[in-house]
Amino acid sequence: MAGNDTEGIRYGVMDTSEKYYLKWKEESNIENILDRHITQLFQKERFLELLHDFIVYDMGTKKICRHNQYFAVKASQESLRRREGGIIWHSQGSGKSLIMVWLARWIRENIDDARVLIITDRDDLDKQIERVFKGISEGIVRTRSGKDLIEKLNAATPTLFCSLIHKFTNKEEADYDSYIDELKKSLPIDFRAKGDIYVFVDECHRTQSGKLHDAMKLILPNALFIGFTGTPLLKKDKKKSIEVFGTYIDTYKFDEAVKDKVVLDLRYEARNVDQNITSQAKIDQWFDAKTSGLTDYAKTELKKKWGTMKRVLSSQSRLEKIVADVLLDMEMKDRLQSGAGNALLVLGSIYQARK
Repeated sequence: MAGNDTEGIRYGVMDTSEKYYLKWKEESNIENILDRHITQLFQKERFLELLHDFIVYDMGTKKICRHNQYFAVKASQESLRRREGGIIWHSQGSGKSLIMVWLARWIRENIDDARVLIITDRDDLDKQIERVFKGISEGIVRTRSGKDLIEKLNAATPTLFCSLIHKFTNKEEADYDSYIDELKKSLPIDFRAKGDIYVFVDECHRTQSGKLHDAMKLILPNALFIGFTGTPLLKKDKKKSIEVFGTYIDTYKFDEAVKDKVVLDLRYEARNVDQNITSQAKIDQWFDAKTSGLTDYAKTELKKKWGTMKRVLSSQSRLEKIVADVLLDMEMKDRLQSGAGNALLVLGSIYQARK
Protein backbone atom coordinates (compact mmCIF):
# COMPACT_ATOMS: atom_id res chain seq x y z
CA MET A 1 0.00 0.00 0.00
CA ALA A 2 0.96 3.63 -0.49
CA GLY A 3 -0.87 6.81 0.40
CA ASN A 4 -0.93 10.44 1.45
CA ASP A 5 -3.34 13.03 2.83
CA THR A 6 -4.57 14.19 -0.59
CA GLU A 7 -4.88 10.90 -2.51
CA GLY A 8 -5.68 8.47 0.27
CA ILE A 9 -4.47 4.88 -0.04
CA ARG A 10 -3.78 2.84 -3.16
CA TYR A 11 -3.42 -0.90 -2.64
CA GLY A 12 -2.40 -3.99 -4.57
CA VAL A 13 -0.62 -7.31 -4.18
CA MET A 14 3.14 -7.87 -4.37
CA ASP A 15 4.66 -7.12 -7.80
CA THR A 16 1.57 -5.16 -8.95
CA SER A 17 2.64 -2.28 -11.20
CA GLU A 18 1.59 1.24 -10.19
CA LYS A 19 -0.95 1.39 -13.03
CA TYR A 20 -3.03 -1.41 -11.48
CA TYR A 21 -3.09 -0.27 -7.86
CA LEU A 22 -6.66 0.08 -6.58
CA LYS A 23 -8.56 2.75 -4.69
CA TRP A 24 -10.97 1.86 -1.89
CA LYS A 25 -14.40 3.54 -1.96
CA GLU A 26 -16.74 3.44 1.02
CA GLU A 27 -18.88 6.07 2.75
CA SER A 28 -17.53 7.39 6.04
CA ASN A 29 -17.81 10.40 8.36
CA ILE A 30 -14.02 10.66 8.58
CA GLU A 31 -13.02 13.72 6.54
CA ASN A 32 -9.29 13.08 6.08
CA ILE A 33 -9.10 10.61 3.19
CA LEU A 34 -5.91 8.91 4.42
CA ASP A 35 -7.34 8.37 7.91
CA ARG A 36 -10.57 7.16 6.33
CA HIS A 37 -8.86 4.53 4.17
CA ILE A 38 -6.60 3.37 7.01
CA THR A 39 -9.63 2.95 9.28
CA GLN A 40 -11.58 1.09 6.61
CA LEU A 41 -8.87 -1.22 5.29
CA PHE A 42 -7.03 -1.97 8.53
CA GLN A 43 -10.04 -2.85 10.63
CA LYS A 44 -8.78 -6.17 11.97
CA GLU A 45 -11.68 -8.39 10.84
CA ARG A 46 -11.79 -6.84 7.36
CA PHE A 47 -8.02 -6.96 6.83
CA LEU A 48 -7.90 -10.65 7.70
CA GLU A 49 -10.98 -11.24 5.54
CA LEU A 50 -9.32 -9.58 2.52
CA LEU A 51 -6.28 -11.82 2.97
CA HIS A 52 -8.27 -15.02 3.49
CA ASP A 53 -11.32 -14.64 1.25
CA PHE A 54 -10.45 -12.11 -1.47
CA ILE A 55 -7.12 -13.11 -2.95
CA VAL A 56 -6.75 -15.55 -5.83
CA TYR A 57 -3.91 -16.83 -7.98
CA ASP A 58 -5.21 -16.59 -11.54
CA MET A 59 -2.94 -18.78 -13.69
CA GLY A 60 -0.16 -17.88 -11.25
CA THR A 61 -0.98 -14.15 -11.16
CA LYS A 62 -1.92 -12.93 -7.71
CA LYS A 63 -5.06 -10.75 -7.60
CA ILE A 64 -7.06 -8.96 -4.91
CA CYS A 65 -10.61 -7.62 -5.05
CA ARG A 66 -11.78 -4.15 -5.98
CA HIS A 67 -14.17 -2.41 -3.59
CA ASN A 68 -17.21 -3.19 -5.80
CA GLN A 69 -16.36 -6.90 -5.82
CA TYR A 70 -15.89 -6.99 -2.05
CA PHE A 71 -19.21 -5.31 -1.29
CA ALA A 72 -21.09 -7.45 -3.82
CA VAL A 73 -19.83 -10.62 -2.14
CA LYS A 74 -20.56 -9.28 1.34
CA ALA A 75 -24.11 -8.24 0.36
CA SER A 76 -24.66 -11.66 -1.21
CA GLN A 77 -23.49 -13.40 1.96
CA GLU A 78 -26.07 -11.49 4.01
CA SER A 79 -28.78 -12.29 1.45
CA LEU A 80 -27.95 -16.00 1.49
CA ARG A 81 -27.96 -16.07 5.29
CA ARG A 82 -31.59 -14.91 5.04
CA ARG A 83 -32.22 -17.63 2.41
CA GLU A 84 -32.95 -14.97 -0.22
CA GLY A 85 -31.76 -14.76 -3.81
CA GLY A 86 -31.56 -11.66 -5.99
CA ILE A 87 -29.67 -9.82 -8.72
CA ILE A 88 -26.09 -8.52 -8.80
CA TRP A 89 -26.06 -5.74 -11.40
CA HIS A 90 -22.45 -4.74 -12.11
CA SER A 91 -21.28 -2.95 -15.24
CA GLN A 92 -19.66 -4.95 -18.02
CA GLY A 93 -15.91 -5.26 -17.45
CA SER A 94 -16.11 -4.76 -13.68
CA GLY A 95 -15.09 -8.30 -12.73
CA LYS A 96 -18.30 -10.32 -12.24
CA SER A 97 -16.49 -13.60 -12.91
CA LEU A 98 -14.26 -13.11 -9.87
CA ILE A 99 -17.32 -12.15 -7.80
CA MET A 100 -18.68 -15.58 -8.72
CA VAL A 101 -15.36 -17.17 -7.74
CA TRP A 102 -15.17 -15.53 -4.30
CA LEU A 103 -18.86 -16.09 -3.55
CA ALA A 104 -18.81 -19.74 -4.68
CA ARG A 105 -15.73 -20.36 -2.53
CA TRP A 106 -17.37 -18.75 0.52
CA ILE A 107 -20.58 -20.76 0.05
CA ARG A 108 -18.74 -24.07 -0.15
CA GLU A 109 -16.53 -23.24 2.85
CA ASN A 110 -19.26 -21.88 5.13
CA ILE A 111 -22.52 -23.67 4.30
CA ASP A 112 -22.95 -27.36 5.08
CA ASP A 113 -23.69 -29.64 2.12
CA ALA A 114 -23.51 -26.68 -0.29
CA ARG A 115 -23.25 -27.12 -4.06
CA VAL A 116 -22.88 -24.35 -6.64
CA LEU A 117 -24.26 -24.57 -10.19
CA ILE A 118 -23.37 -21.82 -12.67
CA ILE A 119 -25.75 -21.38 -15.60
CA THR A 120 -24.94 -19.56 -18.85
CA ASP A 121 -26.85 -19.25 -22.14
CA ARG A 122 -23.98 -19.34 -24.64
CA ASP A 123 -21.31 -21.93 -25.27
CA ASP A 124 -18.48 -19.36 -25.18
CA LEU A 125 -19.64 -18.10 -21.76
CA ASP A 126 -19.86 -21.66 -20.47
CA LYS A 127 -16.26 -22.26 -21.56
CA GLN A 128 -15.17 -18.92 -20.10
CA ILE A 129 -16.61 -19.78 -16.69
CA GLU A 130 -14.78 -23.11 -16.80
CA ARG A 131 -11.48 -21.36 -17.68
CA VAL A 132 -11.87 -18.77 -14.89
CA PHE A 133 -12.47 -21.35 -12.16
CA LYS A 134 -9.83 -23.78 -13.37
CA GLY A 135 -7.42 -20.85 -13.71
CA ILE A 136 -7.58 -20.39 -9.93
CA SER A 137 -7.38 -24.16 -9.28
CA GLU A 138 -11.07 -24.60 -8.46
CA GLY A 139 -12.23 -28.00 -9.67
CA ILE A 140 -15.29 -27.10 -11.69
CA VAL A 141 -17.08 -29.70 -13.84
CA ARG A 142 -18.71 -28.73 -17.15
CA THR A 143 -21.77 -30.83 -17.99
CA ARG A 144 -21.94 -32.43 -21.43
CA SER A 145 -25.71 -32.74 -21.91
CA GLY A 146 -29.08 -32.38 -20.24
CA LYS A 147 -28.96 -36.02 -19.16
CA ASP A 148 -25.48 -35.51 -17.73
CA LEU A 149 -26.72 -32.50 -15.76
CA ILE A 150 -29.64 -34.45 -14.30
CA GLU A 151 -27.31 -37.29 -13.30
CA LYS A 152 -24.93 -34.90 -11.55
CA LEU A 153 -27.77 -33.16 -9.74
CA ASN A 154 -29.06 -36.55 -8.61
CA ALA A 155 -25.64 -37.42 -7.13
CA ALA A 156 -23.76 -35.83 -4.24
CA THR A 157 -20.85 -34.68 -6.40
CA PRO A 158 -19.54 -32.50 -7.93
CA THR A 159 -20.02 -29.57 -5.57
CA LEU A 160 -19.09 -27.02 -8.26
CA PHE A 161 -20.32 -27.37 -11.85
CA CYS A 162 -21.51 -25.30 -14.80
CA SER A 163 -24.05 -25.86 -17.55
CA LEU A 164 -25.63 -24.25 -20.58
CA ILE A 165 -29.26 -23.25 -20.02
CA HIS A 166 -30.17 -24.90 -23.32
CA LYS A 167 -29.30 -28.24 -21.72
CA PHE A 168 -32.57 -27.86 -19.83
CA THR A 169 -34.31 -28.32 -23.17
CA ASN A 170 -34.01 -30.77 -26.04
CA LYS A 171 -33.30 -28.25 -28.82
CA GLU A 172 -32.31 -24.61 -29.29
CA GLU A 173 -35.84 -23.40 -30.10
CA ALA A 174 -38.21 -25.60 -28.19
CA ASP A 175 -41.86 -25.71 -27.23
CA TYR A 176 -41.05 -25.03 -23.59
CA ASP A 177 -44.52 -25.82 -22.27
CA SER A 178 -44.42 -29.26 -23.88
CA TYR A 179 -40.85 -29.76 -22.72
CA ILE A 180 -41.69 -28.98 -19.09
CA ASP A 181 -44.59 -31.47 -19.26
CA GLU A 182 -42.24 -34.00 -20.83
CA LEU A 183 -39.63 -33.27 -18.17
CA LYS A 184 -42.05 -34.13 -15.37
CA LYS A 185 -42.67 -37.51 -16.97
CA SER A 186 -39.04 -38.29 -17.84
CA LEU A 187 -37.29 -37.50 -14.56
CA PRO A 188 -36.20 -40.61 -12.64
CA ILE A 189 -38.72 -41.69 -10.04
CA ASP A 190 -36.15 -41.29 -7.27
CA PHE A 191 -34.84 -37.95 -8.57
CA ARG A 192 -34.03 -35.34 -5.97
CA ALA A 193 -31.29 -32.81 -6.43
CA LYS A 194 -28.77 -33.62 -3.72
CA GLY A 195 -27.31 -31.02 -1.41
CA ASP A 196 -28.08 -27.38 -0.64
CA ILE A 197 -27.89 -25.94 -4.15
CA TYR A 198 -27.05 -22.35 -5.08
CA VAL A 199 -27.50 -21.36 -8.72
CA PHE A 200 -25.57 -18.48 -10.29
CA VAL A 201 -27.20 -17.31 -13.53
CA ASP A 202 -24.92 -15.34 -15.84
CA GLU A 203 -26.54 -12.69 -18.10
CA CYS A 204 -29.81 -13.29 -16.27
CA HIS A 205 -31.70 -10.64 -18.29
CA ARG A 206 -31.86 -12.98 -21.29
CA THR A 207 -33.44 -16.46 -21.45
CA GLN A 208 -33.61 -16.79 -17.67
CA SER A 209 -36.63 -14.50 -17.56
CA GLY A 210 -38.70 -16.95 -19.61
CA LYS A 211 -40.09 -20.43 -19.49
CA LEU A 212 -36.67 -22.07 -19.30
CA HIS A 213 -36.53 -20.72 -15.77
CA ASP A 214 -39.69 -22.70 -15.01
CA ALA A 215 -37.84 -25.84 -16.03
CA MET A 216 -35.00 -24.96 -13.68
CA LYS A 217 -37.38 -24.36 -10.80
CA LEU A 218 -39.06 -27.69 -11.54
CA ILE A 219 -35.75 -29.52 -11.28
CA LEU A 220 -34.41 -27.42 -8.38
CA PRO A 221 -37.43 -26.36 -6.28
CA ASN A 222 -35.39 -25.62 -3.15
CA ALA A 223 -32.40 -23.93 -4.78
CA LEU A 224 -31.47 -20.28 -4.24
CA PHE A 225 -30.92 -18.29 -7.45
CA ILE A 226 -28.60 -15.32 -7.89
CA GLY A 227 -28.73 -13.52 -11.23
CA PHE A 228 -25.70 -11.68 -12.62
CA THR A 229 -25.96 -9.01 -15.32
CA GLY A 230 -24.20 -5.89 -16.51
CA THR A 231 -26.56 -5.04 -19.34
CA PRO A 232 -28.95 -2.06 -19.00
CA LEU A 233 -32.42 -3.52 -18.59
CA LEU A 234 -35.48 -2.35 -20.48
CA LYS A 235 -38.45 -1.67 -18.21
CA LYS A 236 -40.22 -4.88 -19.21
CA ASP A 237 -37.02 -6.96 -18.77
CA LYS A 238 -36.24 -5.29 -15.44
CA LYS A 239 -39.71 -6.10 -14.11
CA LYS A 240 -39.50 -9.71 -15.28
CA SER A 241 -35.96 -10.23 -13.93
CA ILE A 242 -36.97 -8.91 -10.50
CA GLU A 243 -40.06 -11.15 -10.51
CA VAL A 244 -37.86 -14.17 -11.26
CA PHE A 245 -34.80 -13.53 -9.09
CA GLY A 246 -35.90 -11.03 -6.46
CA THR A 247 -34.58 -7.55 -5.70
CA TYR A 248 -31.10 -6.17 -6.34
CA ILE A 249 -28.46 -7.52 -3.98
CA ASP A 250 -25.82 -5.05 -5.15
CA THR A 251 -25.33 -2.58 -8.01
CA TYR A 252 -22.25 -1.02 -9.62
CA LYS A 253 -23.34 1.16 -12.49
CA PHE A 254 -21.55 2.08 -15.69
CA ASP A 255 -20.88 5.69 -14.66
CA GLU A 256 -19.32 4.48 -11.39
CA ALA A 257 -17.05 2.09 -13.29
CA VAL A 258 -16.02 4.88 -15.67
CA LYS A 259 -15.26 7.21 -12.74
CA ASP A 260 -13.16 4.48 -11.11
CA LYS A 261 -11.36 3.93 -14.46
CA VAL A 262 -12.45 0.31 -14.50
CA VAL A 263 -13.98 0.69 -17.98
CA LEU A 264 -13.71 3.31 -20.72
CA ASP A 265 -16.55 5.73 -21.37
CA LEU A 266 -18.72 5.45 -24.46
CA ARG A 267 -18.60 8.27 -27.01
CA TYR A 268 -21.48 8.76 -29.40
CA GLU A 269 -21.29 10.88 -32.54
CA ALA A 270 -24.73 11.57 -33.98
CA ARG A 271 -25.21 11.84 -37.73
CA ASN A 272 -28.28 13.30 -39.42
CA VAL A 273 -29.39 12.15 -42.85
CA ASP A 274 -31.81 14.67 -44.33
CA GLN A 275 -34.84 13.15 -45.99
CA ASN A 276 -37.93 14.79 -47.42
CA ILE A 277 -41.18 13.56 -48.93
CA THR A 278 -41.35 14.85 -52.52
CA SER A 279 -45.10 14.54 -53.13
CA GLN A 280 -47.45 14.39 -50.17
CA ALA A 281 -50.50 14.67 -52.45
CA LYS A 282 -49.63 11.49 -54.39
CA ILE A 283 -49.02 9.59 -51.16
CA ASP A 284 -52.47 10.66 -49.89
CA GLN A 285 -54.09 9.60 -53.19
CA TRP A 286 -52.40 6.20 -53.06
CA PHE A 287 -53.46 5.72 -49.43
CA ASP A 288 -57.11 6.62 -50.19
CA ALA A 289 -57.20 4.19 -53.11
CA LYS A 290 -55.82 1.33 -51.03
CA THR A 291 -58.17 1.93 -48.08
CA SER A 292 -61.41 2.67 -49.92
CA GLY A 293 -63.19 -0.25 -48.30
CA LEU A 294 -62.34 0.73 -44.71
CA THR A 295 -64.35 2.77 -42.23
CA ASP A 296 -63.19 6.25 -41.22
CA TYR A 297 -62.06 4.91 -37.84
CA ALA A 298 -60.04 2.12 -39.44
CA LYS A 299 -58.44 4.60 -41.86
CA THR A 300 -57.45 6.87 -38.97
CA GLU A 301 -55.84 4.02 -37.03
CA LEU A 302 -54.02 2.76 -40.11
CA LYS A 303 -52.79 6.24 -40.95
CA LYS A 304 -51.21 6.47 -37.47
CA LYS A 305 -49.15 3.38 -38.23
CA TRP A 306 -48.46 4.44 -41.78
CA GLY A 307 -47.07 7.74 -40.57
CA THR A 308 -44.46 6.24 -38.26
CA MET A 309 -40.88 7.20 -38.85
CA LYS A 310 -39.85 3.58 -39.21
CA ARG A 311 -41.31 3.47 -42.70
CA VAL A 312 -39.50 6.66 -43.69
CA LEU A 313 -36.19 5.83 -42.03
CA SER A 314 -36.03 2.44 -43.73
CA SER A 315 -36.27 3.86 -47.24
CA GLN A 316 -33.65 2.77 -49.75
CA SER A 317 -32.33 6.28 -50.47
CA ARG A 318 -31.63 6.99 -46.80
CA LEU A 319 -29.91 3.64 -46.29
CA GLU A 320 -27.68 4.31 -49.30
CA LYS A 321 -26.58 7.63 -47.78
CA ILE A 322 -25.78 5.92 -44.47
CA VAL A 323 -23.75 3.21 -46.20
CA ALA A 324 -21.76 5.86 -48.09
CA ASP A 325 -21.10 7.69 -44.81
CA VAL A 326 -19.88 4.49 -43.12
CA LEU A 327 -17.59 3.65 -46.04
CA LEU A 328 -16.13 7.17 -45.92
CA ASP A 329 -15.37 6.77 -42.20
CA MET A 330 -13.64 3.45 -42.87
CA GLU A 331 -11.35 5.25 -45.32
CA MET A 332 -10.81 8.47 -43.34
CA LYS A 333 -10.67 7.49 -39.65
CA ASP A 334 -7.09 6.55 -38.73
CA ARG A 335 -7.97 3.82 -36.25
CA LEU A 336 -10.46 2.18 -38.60
CA GLN A 337 -8.16 2.42 -41.60
CA SER A 338 -5.17 0.94 -39.74
CA GLY A 339 -7.19 -1.92 -38.28
CA ALA A 340 -6.25 -0.89 -34.72
CA GLY A 341 -9.78 0.11 -33.78
CA ASN A 342 -13.24 -1.42 -33.71
CA ALA A 343 -16.49 -0.27 -35.27
CA LEU A 344 -20.00 -1.21 -34.19
CA LEU A 345 -22.92 -0.83 -36.59
CA VAL A 346 -26.30 -0.54 -34.84
CA LEU A 347 -29.51 -0.64 -36.86
CA GLY A 348 -33.18 -0.37 -36.12
CA SER A 349 -34.27 -3.69 -37.61
CA ILE A 350 -33.14 -6.86 -39.35
CA TYR A 351 -34.81 -5.47 -42.48
CA GLN A 352 -32.46 -2.47 -42.49
CA ALA A 353 -29.42 -4.70 -41.92
CA ARG A 354 -30.33 -6.89 -44.90
CA LYS A 355 -30.86 -3.87 -47.13
